[in-house]
Amino acid sequence: MKKILYLLLCMAIIFNFVACGSKLNGSNDAKTKKVSLESDKIKDDSKENAKTDNTEESKEQNNDEGSKEEKMAELYFSDEQAMYLNKEEVKCSEITAEFLIKKLQEGPKNSKNVSTIPSDLKISLEVKDSTAYVDLDAEVAKKLNGGSSSESMLVYSIVDTLVLNKELGIEKVQFLVDGKIQESINGHLDISGAIKPDLSMIQSK
Repeated sequence: MKKILYLLLCMAIIFNFVACGSKLNGSNDAKTKKVSLESDKIKDDSKENAKTDNTEESKEQNNDEGSKEEKMAELYFSDEQAMYLNKEEVKCSEITAEFLIKKLQEGPKNSKNVSTIPSDLKISLEVKDSTAYVDLDAEVAKKLNGGSSSESMLVYSIVDTLVLNKELGIEKVQFLVDGKIQESINGHLDISGAIKPDLSMIQSK
């Protein structure tokens, strides 16, 4: 009888060990599965964050490209007969009065148009209260070729170019020579007051 009890006791002990081992393995499997799930979640979060970062970067690049979008500025040059002004367009990232004057001095792209401003003439510029103050070097009278027509073309080439580019907000132009207001450049055209554009001088196509 004692032997039977002893065998039963041994079997109970063995059964308990087996059961504990199963529970331990199950617990380890659950922990492993939990760690795996957390790892997968971290990976998914990293992918989502990377996707968000790429989206934001793409938006910033698009905004930069949009801010650098090219604009079209208008320039007015004389025709070959010095009777009318012809419009040319030039691309730029930003339209400024200084840029327009520089482009006028560089001369036209169209061979049928004629430059109105001597390329070596010194010009300073200031915009205040919708008026552009264009200060011409004292040598301007000597540098102009021709009489009243060249004087008129120079003045209205500058005036129409600065005023008709509406983005600048310029309404009129006051000319100065060597920092002073004068009656005229070469005795032909009154420049003592601020001048507005003359649309009748622009040649229609």
